[in-house]
Amino acid sequence: RMQFDFERSKTNQPSRYFVRAMQFDGKIVKEFIVQKPGELQRLSLLRNTESSFLTSDGSTMIYPRQSADGWRLLADEVRGTAEPRALTGPTPGAPYEWRMHPNGKHLAVVEGSTALVVGPLDDFTKADRLTFSNMTLTVEWSPDGKWLACLDRQQLYYVEFNAATGKFVGGLRSVFPTCNPSCWGWRGSRLIFNDASGHPAALSYYDCGAEERFVKSLARAKDWRSAPTVRTVSPDGKLYVCYVIEIDGSGRTVHQVWRLKLGQPDAAWELLHQTTPGSGS
Repeated sequence: RMQFDFERSKTNQPSRYFVRAMQFDGKIVKEFIVQKPGELQRLSLLRNTESSFLTSDGSTMIYPRQSADGWRLLADEVRGTAEPRALTGPTPGAPYEWRMHPNGKHLAVVEGSTALVVGPLDDFTKADRLTFSNMTLTVEWSPDGKWLACLDRQQLYYVEFNAATGKFVGGLRSVFPTCNPSCWGWRGSRLIFNDASGHPAALSYYDCGAEERFVKSLARAKDWRSAPTVRTVSPDGKLYVCYVIEIDGSGRTVHQVWRLKLGQPDAAWELLHQTTPGSGS
């Protein structure tokens, strides 16, 4: 596992991050220090993203470093004394994000606002590249690694990837123009998302594996007075759960958990749990 330990500036000592690869018993296996201002700022943003700082087998740390000629994404073996190996760069800006392919062998890197690159971790010189203009992408692999979803602010795309050849199949394909950035993700071959211009509890989906590909409705919202504060779809894509805070007729706050069975056209929302603080219920 990774640990990011921030240490504020002291007398004669600037602020810095200790970035560590650790065993689950707390033993530090490898550590490096980040204290350049540009690197500190970027790491503060990246540590809370889904970027793959550690490969799935725990053997390699992946992180960006800045030098005089630009930014590079480095691969650093957790055990051993080999020098970190540059995967990308140099580029003028820091990478926005990087995500390991489910096979643990390929890496997707968003190189600033102009390129999406996917290549084998052991030889990134073979990487394939998609170029674009002024896009801020967040990316997520489908569970089988066949597709890579890309969200540019609210515009949702996907691109097909062939792991056998290490190449993209075609370019970015548009899915939906107003995807809610806080509510989207894969369930099998389906991209499930909330329309930012609609009700915050409604869900739609786009099946990248279907012969006819278009957006379909998956879940209609219930007539709550307030929007759900938590929304989640089960890993198998069959259940949708929302946590809602309502106000009853006496003006009391009521905490509710609702469930909807997905894929069943006649399914109705079910109240699973309800609590009114201070009422004993």
